[in-house]
Amino acid sequence: MRAEKIKKEAERLWKGTKKDLDKVLDKTTKLLKKGEECIKDISKDFSEKGKEKLEKIRLTVKREKLYYKLGKLISTLPKDKWGEDEKIDRLVEEIKNIDKERGTR
Repeated sequence: MRAEKIKKEAERLWKGTKKDLDKVLDKTTKLLKKGEECIKDISKDFSEKGKEKLEKIRLTVKREKLYYKLGKLISTLPKDKWGEDEKIDRLVEEIKNIDKERGTR
């Protein structure tokens, strides 16, 4: 008889414990899903910022190369021909376009 009482008490306790464990499991699952979404959002932000930064760097390097070409070209021409040279105009225009893309000037 005593063993049966213990068994009934254990079953009663287990029902309550099981309900509590199910609640904890459900809440933990929901919390983990929210955390996963948050991490996705954060990593997306970092990714986008990284892409933007790389694009700015790419444009900066391209701009510096154009400045180099412009300086090299100017150094080979007499000063009075600078305003007439189409290559100089094209290089200056490319530099201006890059500056607009980068959001400078």
